[in-house]
Parts: sequence; C-alpha cells; structure tokens
Amino acid sequence: MGRKLLVQVATLVTPDTLLAWHRKLIAQKYDGSAKRKPGRPLTKNDLAALVARMAQENHDWGYRRIQGALANLGHECARSTIAGILRRHGIEPAPDRNRKATWNEFVRRHWELIVAAGFFTTEEVWTSKGLTRYLVLFFIDLSTRKVAIAGIASNGNGLWISQVGRNAKDALDSMLNGKRFLIHDRDPLFTAEFQSILKV
Repeated sequence: MGRKLLVQVATLVTPDTLLAWHRKLIAQKYDGSAKRKPGRPLTKNDLAALVARMAQENHDWGYRRIQGALANLGHECARSTIAGILRRHGIEPAPDRNRKATWNEFVRRHWELIVAAGFFTTEEVWTSKGLTRYLVLFFIDLSTRKVAIAGIASNGNGLWISQVGRNAKDALDSMLNGKRFLIHDRDPLFTAEFQSILKV
C-alpha cells in the first residue's frame, strides 16, 4: 500500500506510524541477536578433554596429527581450535612436549620394559665366624612385580656385583630378557662396569 491509500484506510493512526510498525515487525522477524553469543562458540567439554588426552598420551603428535585422529573418530575440529584447547590446558606444542616428559609419563609409557635393581641387608646371621650381615642384590620387574634374588654376599664389592651382573644377563630365564631400562639408586656398588654389563 502506498501512503495515499493508507491515508484513506487508516483512521486511528497516521500512515507514518503504520509504516514504522511495519518496519519494526520486519526487523524483529530477521533479528538473530537473541540467538547470538559473543565470539566463537566454545568447544564442547568432552571434545576438549579428548584433545588434551590425545596430546598427553602421544607427545610427538602435533596439531594436524590430532586433527586427523579426531576426524577418524568423526569429530571436525580446526587446527586453531586444537591449539587453543592445548593452550588452555597448559600443554605445549609437540616438539617441546616431547622433550619435557615427566618421570611418571616415562614409566607409564615404558612400563613393560623396565627392571629395577636394589639392595637390602639381612639381620645378623649366626655363622662359624660369628654374627654376619649379608647384602642381597635383587631385581624387580615393574610390570609383573616379580622379584628375583640375583646375589648374596657378606662383603659386597665391585668385582662381586660385576660377576652377579654377568650371571643375571647370561641366564636363559633371566628377568632382564626383553627389557630396555634398568633403574637403581646411587649406591656406589652399582659401578659403571655393572651398568655396562646390564645394558638391557
């Protein structure tokens, strides 16, 4: 309707008021401000947790590798979104993350490949020479918690522990077979020769 026709039809309000109402109704129909949120929508919490977990469990995975793994699981996620999630969780990019593995992460990743060595002493034992204290060297497989006594001596020294290391390494059913890492404390009996013999 034009303004002239509105003047003839509208008796309660002016044509300008009717046109203003019309413009207002059209504006309300197409107004999406009520549905809009400030900025980019936040990533779902479960997806963010999955991204953080992937990065923590796979230190050499970069943003694109995580993006590919998410796509395989049916999740579309931009590289910049992944970077933002890792930043919020305090996780560094792949090269830095790979260099800064914690001790717990190292043990968890290599659990099946680690053997620990240690000593304990017995209480005084009655012998023909009188009361004697014995030193016992043992190995423990971290994954199975299986313990093996490697050697017992009343006077442990570097020669003794080197020989015990050779015996333990050469045994067919040795706990050291298939292992890559030997951990022990700083006891001086763990000589450099012992460590080189037991390179697992």
